[in-house]
Amino acid sequence: MTYRQQADGSIRKHCSLSGISLGFDRRTLLASALKSGDIMTSRLMIAALGALIWTTSAGAEDVTTQTVIDKVTAARGGEASIEDITSMRTLISISEGETEVFGDYRATRDGLMRIDIFVGDRLIYSEGIDAKGPWERSGPMNGPTIAVDNANAIQSLENGILFNLYGLHEYDGLGHDVELVGEETLDGTEYDVLRLTLNNGFETYRYAAADTGKIERHRDMRALPASADAKDPLLETRFSGFEKRCGVTDPSTSKQVDAKTGETLQITKVLYQACNMADGDLNLARFDQPLARPDL
Repeated sequence: MTYRQQADGSIRKHCSLSGISLGFDRRTLLASALKSGDIMTSRLMIAALGALIWTTSAGAEDVTTQTVIDKVTAARGGEASIEDITSMRTLISISEGETEVFGDYRATRDGLMRIDIFVGDRLIYSEGIDAKGPWERSGPMNGPTIAVDNANAIQSLENGILFNLYGLHEYDGLGHDVELVGEETLDGTEYDVLRLTLNNGFETYRYAAADTGKIERHRDMRALPASADAKDPLLETRFSGFEKRCGVTDPSTSKQVDAKTGETLQITKVLYQACNMADGDLNLARFDQPLARPDL
């Protein structure tokens, strides 16, 4: 999710599929939900096949959906390491041009999550899913909390939990579909392209490097508030700085670009991550105080 502070002090959100999948601008809803997380955070994934030039992998008998999933899983550290993470706290910086905000994202495999957004030390926005359901709050803790009842907005938060805490090898058992749809070479790197179709209808594409199994790119098409009068851009999120955190190897930096123009839209960096904290130490409820920021 991209959070932009407006001149009146309010917060405007739009989707951003990044290493941390979060959410996005509810005024830019399309027909069904696309998540990003980025962070998290997303809504409708318009099938990008028409915009991409892929070569079929049907002739490569040794490359199947399962072999790619296995390679991706191994590159992250293996099934056991991924499944061992039952909760996480991730601190991120989100930069767009001259604007930078700080995010504190927490999520659990129990289906709970929360993110607090700060400018400096000032809390400007919070949202999450607690025992009472989805909610959001603009401004500091003394501001009103609003229950979120928009199905697409709720879906984006739930998808973020899936993307951040679960491995591709678990998707089938959760009712989601992963399919190898082709191969593509970008900037000299050959990628196996996976289409993820969640049981809520959301679709997105993952680009796994054929030689390493690391997912280095996401691609999707979606509307952005800043380009409401233009055609939906083909957005690509590029991942770098892979490092082991909590026993799992994931990227530390993501850069979202307009794949057609090359314009950089957003850069997200992981500053800190802790895993398997007790739910009571995550302050996930809407009236819990934000967690103290660790020394970085």
